[in-house]
Amino acid sequence: MLNIHCTTDIDTMAHKCAPVLIRAAREELDQLRKLLDFDGKGDGFRLDGRGYSIVCLEPEEPKASIFSLGLRYPYLNVEFVELLTIKGIPYYRIMLMHDNESFTSVFSLKGEQEVELETWLALQAIEEEADPE
Repeated sequence: MLNIHCTTDIDTMAHKCAPVLIRAAREELDQLRKLLDFDGKGDGFRLDGRGYSIVCLEPEEPKASIFSLGLRYPYLNVEFVELLTIKGIPYYRIMLMHDNESFTSVFSLKGEQEVELETWLALQAIEEEADPE
């Protein structure tokens, strides 16, 4: 499980994660930067202490790691699941709401987690149109 708090984390972890998930995490971080009105340059923007987090799941992520996120049956913290595509590669964006002030965006390539979770994600997912790039 890769926890991303800033652009440096993305750059450092890029070799450990699928390029599609790195791109999705970078876009998510940029959106949060805009949402939180951060005008600074460079890596001054960090999610730590702001109530938001971004996580990329590695293939076959251990159940303990997934459970630590709050992503377990009955999936009470899951606000929504999207099935997105970048360059023809499908991935999930799972939004976990911890309370009204904090959430975690979780990214996982489709088909890379244990069967029970994959089945549930497939049933819950809102399919978005494919990204042409």
